[in-house]
Amino acid sequence: LEIDREALALYGPGGKGGAGETTCLLGYFAALEVLGRTYYFADRDAESLAVYGEIEKGALELLEKDPQDRRILRQLRGVRSLQGLLYQSAGRIPQSLAKFQQATETPLRIAATDPTNPEAVCLSVLTRSKYAEVLIQNTGRVAEAEAELNKAMETSNQIKSDSLSCLDQRKIAVLNLGRVA
Repeated sequence: LEIDREALALYGPGGKGGAGETTCLLGYFAALEVLGRTYYFADRDAESLAVYGEIEKGALELLEKDPQDRRILRQLRGVRSLQGLLYQSAGRIPQSLAKFQQATETPLRIAATDPTNPEAVCLSVLTRSKYAEVLIQNTGRVAEAEAELNKAMETSNQIKSDSLSCLDQRKIAVLNLGRVA
């Protein structure tokens, strides 16, 4: 934890050492994310959620200034997914589903700002699949999970990227769809 805190200190209080410059704040958020993961692995979930909440709040504030910045949107999607995972592991399923639903919406915003960006489609497949996975594992809402996975599969058919990351996300959607079939 000390190393994480030292890394954060390099960015100044609240990440403001870079005079509010987006790139510096995103670096600060990345360092905060490492701290949040450290808390998680130390079974300090409340502190992890607080850190992730700080990242989410900061990313939303940055988006008010520049709503089309893909870097900020990626950060927001990532932290909301981490919050969803943490809530899921804590058995707080309604909060988990809410965060994954929010994370599912973010790639759509990326796609709206840059329709040719294959990353947005890949991220949409990933977040829809994870949302459906939480539904399958923790609720009786199989029909809703199946609908989400079908949307993920429809979306995956639009992927023009052959990156391993995108291909892995397609596999996740297919495997989860098979689990509800």
